[in-house]
Amino acid sequence: MQITFANGNTISIQSGTVNYCDDCTCEIAIRDKDGNWHNFGNDTVKGWVSPEELPKCMEFAATQKISTIGNMIQSEAFKQWANNYGIEY
Repeated sequence: MQITFANGNTISIQSGTVNYCDDCTCEIAIRDKDGNWHNFGNDTVKGWVSPEELPKCMEFAATQKISTIGNMIQSEAFKQWANNYGIEY
């Protein structure tokens, strides 16, 4: 499933045997309108996203500018946002 928000970001929500998830979680990826993928610190996908985390990740995609920078230190904005919502990152 993919959802595109008014800000141009799209969140991809996947589940299945080839994804980073289990029966109770899903895998997400977020890209901007130019096709650039958000970097979650060490990958462009975030696996094992719980049902409680998913709406928060959707809100992030709908309201924030994504980070395409590929290392942990430079993705501090997402870490801070995630920590504010109690998402372990």
